[in-house]
Amino acid sequence: MSKKEWVAALFLALTIVSALAAFLAGPLMPWAPFRIGYSEARSVKTVLIMPSNTLPPVPPERLDALIGEVEAQTGLWLESPVRIVVTGSWGLFNRAALLGLTSTAGERTGHTLPTGTVVYLSPLASQPGQEAANALKHQLTRAVLAQQMPLPRSVAFSKLEWLAEGLAAYIGTGSVGGWDAEWSRQATAEGYLYPVTTDAGFEAIGEADRSRFVEETRRQFVRYLMTRYGADAFYLFLDRVLLDPAWHEAAFRDTFGVSPDDADAAFMREVEAGTWPFQALAFPAPAGFLP
Repeated sequence: MSKKEWVAALFLALTIVSALAAFLAGPLMPWAPFRIGYSEARSVKTVLIMPSNTLPPVPPERLDALIGEVEAQTGLWLESPVRIVVTGSWGLFNRAALLGLTSTAGERTGHTLPTGTVVYLSPLASQPGQEAANALKHQLTRAVLAQQMPLPRSVAFSKLEWLAEGLAAYIGTGSVGGWDAEWSRQATAEGYLYPVTTDAGFEAIGEADRSRFVEETRRQFVRYLMTRYGADAFYLFLDRVLLDPAWHEAAFRDTFGVSPDDADAAFMREVEAGTWPFQALAFPAPAGFLP
């Protein structure tokens, strides 16, 4: 065999070994027939895949109950079981998402593929002090939403991050997230507040605060819409967007009677005046109230 043939054979062998390693412990791990170093636990609606030397983020028997809570709150149902992968490192988490994430340590608790059938949890989701159940509910909300749509529509919906992430954060954290005071201070004193529905201007937020502040802003805006217009109206809007994300602006105006820009402006005025979120906690507005 010539030197050139040896080099070609070696390159082919390395390619095969790399592909096999990726198959066993990389992006395709949820479907791999062998998962070296990982164990599996099943429930009715989930398959939990995790490093063998780690404890599950929540007891496996709780997973179906968490999905039930998401289904009850959204009025939507999981069509297919969800594979939940607890990744063992940030490098694996970024590779596993298939979409080239470059999350830094501590930035994300998880990621859901647009099929809604695979959820990846980052190492942050299992760290001491992290509410793993909240992180799971966040991602399971994304999974339930994604499973209502064919893949192209799910991808389009995921680009409406204020809605997709805001609702997931709202359901995952609850109506009161415990960060209201600090978020309000950053929004006003630091000048971080930006138009939520257009995602214009959040790049100016300090890098150390950006990820958490943006997620909390989306959650606060979803909560604001539910409080000011009623939860029924909000979920009617959601149903319309799931049918066709391209018409989200028309659905917003038809449902709430104002444009997204006008709702953004009203939300920002209340935050700057100090009447949101604090007043909302004690004096929620009746359904249908227009700001």
